[in-house]
Amino acid sequence: MRKLTGTALMFAVLGVILLATSCGKEKLTPYPFSDGDYLEYINEREDKNYPYGLRSFDRYEVSVMENSDFKVKVFSITKSSSVVQDKREVPQFERTYDSFGRLIELADGKDPGKNKGRFSRLWLPPEKREQGKEVLLENYFKKKGVVQGRERWRDHDAWVMKISNTSYYYHEETGFLLGTDDGFSRKILVNTNINGL
Repeated sequence: MRKLTGTALMFAVLGVILLATSCGKEKLTPYPFSDGDYLEYINEREDKNYPYGLRSFDRYEVSVMENSDFKVKVFSITKSSSVVQDKREVPQFERTYDSFGRLIELADGKDPGKNKGRFSRLWLPPEKREQGKEVLLENYFKKKGVVQGRERWRDHDAWVMKISNTSYYYHEETGFLLGTDDGFSRKILVNTNINGL
């Protein structure tokens, strides 16, 4: 009888542990990218030595693969007051993500190392749009982003996530990145083909 009780207790404890671990896992939402989507951001700085009249942009172009993973290519664009434009791909910043936005591969098929499984900063999933939620962002190894709440930012209602000294602003309804601000420089969305922005 004692052995049966011990066995029953062991299965009960095991069942509770399995239930707790399965309930504790957060359901992930697939990123809503379509093949050919792009987001273009202007870079603004408070540096007085920054060349007057020269504007710098980062453009993120998405290609979706057959298995729903997606690649993001980064282009650096400079525009001057004479309307001369220079667009160059920055191949070392190309990234491949799984359909949930977790980093799986760097440029040239390299393993992301500590970055593996960390999330793209281009979109904040619905399950993270709540004050106090934490996000593991790519390129941040010792800190997590923490959603601060909602606020108005540049004529948009936005979710604000802070990590280190940088604030990330995400469109309240779509969750796409509107921009960033670290007190010295800002990245602001100026052009996209994604609906709802």
